[in-house]
Amino acid sequence: MAYTRQLLARRILKLIQRYYDSYRIFRITETDPMTGKPSEELLEINKFDQATGQYYNDVTVGTYDVVISEQPMQVTFQNSQFQQALEMMKAGVPLPPTVLVRYSNLADKQDVLESMGTNQPPPDPSLQARARVLEAQARKLEADATDVAVKTQYSAVQTAQVIAQTPATASLADSLLRSANYVDHDAAPIVPQPAGQLPHVELPRNTDPLTPASPAQGQEDGLETRAADGVRLTEFPNDSDH
Repeated sequence: MAYTRQLLARRILKLIQRYYDSYRIFRITETDPMTGKPSEELLEINKFDQATGQYYNDVTVGTYDVVISEQPMQVTFQNSQFQQALEMMKAGVPLPPTVLVRYSNLADKQDVLESMGTNQPPPDPSLQARARVLEAQARKLEADATDVAVKTQYSAVQTAQVIAQTPATASLADSLLRSANYVDHDAAPIVPQPAGQLPHVELPRNTDPLTPASPAQGQEDGLETRAADGVRLTEFPNDSDH
């Protein structure tokens, strides 16, 4: 039977190529298996294009192959699909209800599918709350990272001020950072070393044991004023003035 259908299809193809030599329009209708909506498609054959002088979809030329496949009747096929989907849902397979409606024989299943698409259940409030919590946690992590970066920059500025005032501490700071496994993202060394040698400063020396330097001298030199700033004097008028 299949071979007979194959021969018949080839004969029809030869007849089409021989006699369908004029311009024709075919309307191909089918049903969308997902939504159940009928759809149409126009197919033009032997169409002459005046701009190029050629024919498009010329079926009189070329060699074609024919493939014949068998399929049960539409009603029988849909019933079998419906029964299989129903058994799968009973077995616990999470199929959406639209699958059963799609393979059913309802006359208005297209309208039913459209109404099922619009009548969606409301969103789960717990999922929305969880999403807000995750968003808040992400903002907190970003704020914490910014806070750590600002504190690190502040510490770096303070360290730079110390090194600028006492350049001799640069090598010591570099050694301490290396011992703490600090990863330098710039060119070595971690702490820039002072250029050239440090200027030599002569320190005052007093080797006379009879006249040693007074410790109060350096202490007083470091004060802004030698007056007791915390003491406030109040003058009272004499009784004789009244």
